Amino acid sequence: MDLGELTTSDLLQISPSSSRENELQAQVTSLQQRYEVNY
Repeated sequence: MDLGELTTSDLLQISPSSSRENELQAQVTSLQQRYEVNY
């Protein structure tokens, strides 16, 4: 799957809701920001 197609909701659906939810959201935000900067 292409990084550009990933969204926070997609990752949350794949992973069970847990204490890692905020960590995943932060990682996605960081990846999206880098993706936008690079492209």
